[in-house]
Amino acid sequence: MNADDTKHEDTADAAKRAKAAPPLRLPAPDATFDWSREYLHQDELQPVSDAYPPLSQYCVLVFDKSVVCPAGSVLLGSRLDADIHQNSCRLAFAGRLLCRMDFDNAAEREKLRVFKRKERSGVVDRVVDNNSLIGKDLFKKDSDMNRFIGMQVQLSVNGRGRSGPAVRECGAYI
Repeated sequence: MNADDTKHEDTADAAKRAKAAPPLRLPAPDATFDWSREYLHQDELQPVSDAYPPLSQYCVLVFDKSVVCPAGSVLLGSRLDADIHQNSCRLAFAGRLLCRMDFDNAAEREKLRVFKRKERSGVVDRVVDNNSLIGKDLFKKDSDMNRFIGMQVQLSVNGRGRSGPAVRECGAYI
């Protein structure tokens, strides 16, 4: 990205859409974002640990106005709502801009492969045979069961399998 390709405004507010890499180490100025990977959505930044090593968490910032900020630039965000008379840190985030995207453009937004883990719980209604059981309370009565056929099912007693076709209209499944 070239600085001439962007518009400039003096200040801009940004809404965080995902969380940022910790400010302990910044990526190299020529670092790139891997668009081919899938990324797990996080509600908040996790502390650096074995599970979340430095530079393993990213953030999407959506600004209300265009800003001049070429790729590779260091970004610092501060909390403008903090009391300036308090002895506290107003630094909200620090990081390096890896790429620019138009978040209002659906095609560009879809390039960003972020997923959320979902988990549902139900109960075993009855066992049909050694390989099949009927469960309930996992879906609403009006759910389209076809969307869930073939998904992995895990039982609390170390059993695993795949979901099959619905057996009746009341939310039960096999």
